[in-house]
Amino acid sequence: MNARLHSLKEEIQAEMNGLEDRVHQLSVDSVNCQNPRQNSVVIQGLAYHEGENFNTKVEIFIREGLGLCNMF
Repeated sequence: MNARLHSLKEEIQAEMNGLEDRVHQLSVDSVNCQNPRQNSVVIQGLAYHEGENFNTKVEIFIREGLGLCNMF
């Protein structure tokens, strides 16, 4: 009985170590995704006039150009 419990404890510990490693990797991946330049695009030649909301204009440009209905 003791050997069975010990074996079960080792299996659970191995699974927990694997899960801890996976959580750590997910944390590292999420930190790496926080680099805003990594997912940036450049839009050149977009006409802009004083008084326009530039952010809204870019959102509409991307939404219509890519055919997305919900992007933000």
